[in-house]
Amino acid sequence: MAKSKAYYDSHPKAKKKKNAYGRAYMQTDKAIAIRRAADNESKGKGSVGDGLDYSHRDGKLVAAGKHRSKDKKLKPNRRKLHIT
Repeated sequence: MAKSKAYYDSHPKAKKKKNAYGRAYMQTDKAIAIRRAADNESKGKGSVGDGLDYSHRDGKLVAAGKHRSKDKKLKPNRRKLHIT
């Protein structure tokens, strides 16, 4: 289990606060514009309902960012220091 999931499962007040922030953020103009851009791109390519999503970086669609939506969860953590 991920550390953050374990934390929020064991701290219900913190989870409630985080979820309230998330709901409020998704109603902001910035979040709506990001979702709308991704939806419009998907509709334009005729890919609605095929299980593929577009990635975003800095509020913009990533070029060639189309990928399976479940793959987003499999991306490596780039903040970790990988020493080999």
